[in-house]
Amino acid sequence: ARRPDELIVAIELPQIEGRQWFRKVGTRAALAISKVVMAGVRGEEITLAIGSVAPVPMRLPTTEATLSATGDIESGRRAIESEIAPIDDIRSTARYRRLVAGNLLAQFWVETAPRAKSRRRRRSS
Repeated sequence: ARRPDELIVAIELPQIEGRQWFRKVGTRAALAISKVVMAGVRGEEITLAIGSVAPVPMRLPTTEATLSATGDIESGRRAIESEIAPIDDIRSTARYRRLVAGNLLAQFWVETAPRAKSRRRRRSS
């Protein structure tokens, strides 16, 4: 435990391995509460977190496990829909948030896919 006369001067975090991804869906890019926000990392393991679809931001362990096991985005969509608990409020409807969460998951999956190495050959001059 920290004593009253001690001061935290640094925090060290391990380097994240894999492709990092973040999206916020809202009425404005900044200074506005999001309708849905999602972050993920795709490396040896898949890590996903989402906000504005439950009382607090949350990890998505079932969706992570489903994508890791199957690689199938439709199975991932079903998993995320079962994990989140969005509500209707002034910013959006629960139905819209579920749709956006699934679409963001699909976007994450496509945009973080391993890139194929280019096989183009240079022309000799």
